[in-house]
Amino acid sequence: MSVQRLPGSARARRAGFTMIELLVVIAIIGLLASLAVPAFNKFRQQGYVTACASNLRQIGIASENYMSKYRRYPWAKRSTGGGIPTISTDDEARKCLELLYKYDYLDSPEVYVCPSSQDVPPEPIEDKAERRDDFFLDENQCSYTWRTKPIVIASPSTTPVSGDKRGGDTEYAHHPDGRNVLFKGAKVEFMKNEELDDPQDKKARRIRRELIGFGSSDF
Repeated sequence: MSVQRLPGSARARRAGFTMIELLVVIAIIGLLASLAVPAFNKFRQQGYVTACASNLRQIGIASENYMSKYRRYPWAKRSTGGGIPTISTDDEARKCLELLYKYDYLDSPEVYVCPSSQDVPPEPIEDKAERRDDFFLDENQCSYTWRTKPIVIASPSTTPVSGDKRGGDTEYAHHPDGRNVLFKGAKVEFMKNEELDDPQDKKARRIRRELIGFGSSDF
């Protein structure tokens, strides 16, 4: 019994893809990609949140060590007579944060920058004496803010210390759905925007009242 063989051109057509089959494959790949991109972006954003929280935790630990020597968290504004003055601007907040690296409580200035921000950390200064005189944080070299009043040893662990300088769902937000907040004792908590904006939430009210930039619509 003889086997009927297909002509060479017919075999080639049978072995290859038809145009319709190729379009179906392309459509499936496009669909899978459209499903994968949002998941990847979400995973990347969560990584940014985690790395940002790690930075703030290091700032919190450094602040605790600073307080063990100076009896209060870093405070760069001197009293002009009477009690310790409050601060209210980003510039004053950065001056407080600077002290942690100036006095060797932080190993690297990279800790001052959230990886999802557009900020770029300043160059490290190896010489410790030079670091105290010459290290400064400019506006675009620090992603975090500070509180309006000093923290002392007796301050409770619920006291907010620092957090993402910018928040909300604008193009300037580090994390579009919330902000990391550092509390005394080096505890870091991610606060959703709806929590921070809730006028009935006591914790949120205190954070907005005590952290620079958290109570302003500009952030």
